[in-house]
Amino acid sequence: MRANVRVEGVDEARRAFRRLPKEAKKSLRDRTRDLSEALASSARRAGMASDAQSAAVAGLVKARRGETPFIAGGGTTRVTSTSTPAYKIIFGAEFGSNRLKQFRPHRGKLGYWLFPTVEREKTKITKAWLDVADDVIKDFTKGGA
Repeated sequence: MRANVRVEGVDEARRAFRRLPKEAKKSLRDRTRDLSEALASSARRAGMASDAQSAAVAGLVKARRGETPFIAGGGTTRVTSTSTPAYKIIFGAEFGSNRLKQFRPHRGKLGYWLFPTVEREKTKITKAWLDVADDVIKDFTKGGA
């Protein structure tokens, strides 16, 4: 499962990075990983505080390295006492289900813990990423972009 957030100005910043040396891109990915880890940590805490199924898969939410903050969760790791693969639980734990009674009621696109956490943290993470991008651009250009 991936949580994507659209942010104004990101496409322009990414285009600017194409003109910079590889070291700048590596610096951006390294510093962005810290932001991704902060978001993943918040999502894990929210999942642990939600319900048993969410707690079972919350520990699998991980930061991924990229140009922009990115987290992912799920996978084939077996969780719960029935050794069910996480990918079979994470969507029901996040969005619920009206057909499968082991999950909470379906909430559509709202989600119970992962997506609300991403939405709540979006402004803070966006501002931090734009600050990181500005710093990296200044470090690798004369006088900034």
